[in-house]
Amino acid sequence: MEHSDVSDSDDGGPGLPHEAVEARSEIARHLRPSSFPADRATLLSVAREENAPGAVLGALERLPDGAEVYENLQAVWAALGGPVEHGRA
Repeated sequence: MEHSDVSDSDDGGPGLPHEAVEARSEIARHLRPSSFPADRATLLSVAREENAPGAVLGALERLPDGAEVYENLQAVWAALGGPVEHGRA
């Protein structure tokens, strides 16, 4: 998963582009919900314990290295620059 996979722009529809859904799902697959809230180091540790592929680890390594604590997967996704779903009007 390259950085561009995470930051592809929305196609204008109400949902996420397929590539973004796949990228977000792959990250979610390797982070236990019980891991949150968590900082970057904890997320990387959990992903390694869950045998995450290099693409997931690479994405998590791009998170800012600091005191930021992520409350949930959506916060991680946003920090990675992933597109956000827009509800139907």
